[in-house]
Amino acid sequence: MCDPVTLMAIGTGVNVLGGLYQASAQSANAKFQAQIALDNAARTSEQMRDASARGADEERQVRAEGARVVADTRGALASNNMDLTFGSPLDTILQTSMEIERDAYRVKANTAAEVRDLEIKKYNYLNQASAYQAEASNAQTAGLIAGVGTALGGASEVYKYKVSIE
Repeated sequence: MCDPVTLMAIGTGVNVLGGLYQASAQSANAKFQAQIALDNAARTSEQMRDASARGADEERQVRAEGARVVADTRGALASNNMDLTFGSPLDTILQTSMEIERDAYRVKANTAAEVRDLEIKKYNYLNQASAYQAEASNAQTAGLIAGVGTALGGASEVYKYKVSIE
């Protein structure tokens, strides 16, 4: 059978190793979570590009459809021998053009809001990744400090025991 001093030293060593392994596992988990957050931020960047492209396409479609409506309106008014340069026919064309631009602006504003929301989401992911990276670093440092503390505490107990039996 081992003497008490050896058992105390072994117990202290096991405690130190256990603490270091636990800190290592916490650090690895935090690094993994940080990578997930970075991947999510990259995906959000792709979503921002997609939202911008979709918005630009929709804005072009609104203007193209509007141009067709204005052209059809002009054609209908002209076929009825109406002068398109003043009065109600001109007002109708101008009002239609304004509504088309208002719709295009709405699409553009909605797209900008969607992209802004995605940008905020992206920066939240990046901040989350930074926090996890700090957690990973801190877990290793804390594990090392705790290990040293446990080793010193164990050495102190061994010393006290030796002094008490002398």
